[in-house]
Amino acid sequence: MSTCYVIATPIGNLQDMTPRAVEVLGSVSAIFAEDTRVSARLLVHFGISSPLISLHEHNEMSRVEKIKDFLAKGESVAIISDAGTPLISDPGFTVVRSLREEGFSVVPIPGVSAIITALSVAGIPTDRFTFIGFLPSKKGQRRTELSKLSHVTHTQIFYESSHRIVAMLEDLQEIFGESRAIFVGREMTKRFEDYRYGTAKELHEHYQANEGEVRGEFVVVTSGVEKREEEDSSGLDFSQLLQVLIAEKLPLKQISLILHKVTGRAKNELYQELLALKDAE
Repeated sequence: MSTCYVIATPIGNLQDMTPRAVEVLGSVSAIFAEDTRVSARLLVHFGISSPLISLHEHNEMSRVEKIKDFLAKGESVAIISDAGTPLISDPGFTVVRSLREEGFSVVPIPGVSAIITALSVAGIPTDRFTFIGFLPSKKGQRRTELSKLSHVTHTQIFYESSHRIVAMLEDLQEIFGESRAIFVGREMTKRFEDYRYGTAKELHEHYQANEGEVRGEFVVVTSGVEKREEEDSSGLDFSQLLQVLIAEKLPLKQISLILHKVTGRAKNELYQELLALKDAE
């Protein structure tokens, strides 16, 4: 039966490639890859000669029909990304959804995922988590998004680039609070992999002072806010209270004081969140 295989590849260390992934990649009629130049090096390493065809955010729609043509002829294909599990902050969703809707077989070949790799060693609760991915690159938009996420009570996972990691950690410190537990995984599984756990303040200061470590790819894991900070004893929802106070057009300092008395959260932390929301308006 013809099948489209969605295949995970290593995020750094090539020894993390599974034997099944190598076998399937060598057997398909074509491999659709995010960047054929990157994937070509992977295929050469494992002696795989299957043809490579590009599949990226700019041509995904047009590649759907090409993949369907292969499958309709009884031939199997594979989808891979530059690294890790495809479709996770990478192209491919449109293809897989279309194939599913038309009844084609789509099968995963599991392997490395940067999200799970970081979470497994973060030392932060794993019973419930949300993957956010990349935050907006513009400061105002990023701070607005973080403000919306600052009251989430479970673990959150972000991707970040070397160009913005220091600014992102600064925003986390101001909006999530200096004492929020943070884990940063840098260049995971690669030669210079590095893992750091601490408070938002500690990690921001570390990367600010160590420019040599501000390079590569980052995964940031944050703990959730304590539930007692999200609601008061009567079960009052924080976001509802915030909307009411803002609607009353009270000064930001007065709003932060009221929220401090209701939630027990630090006044300065609350004030910074309010400033971020105001700046984004």
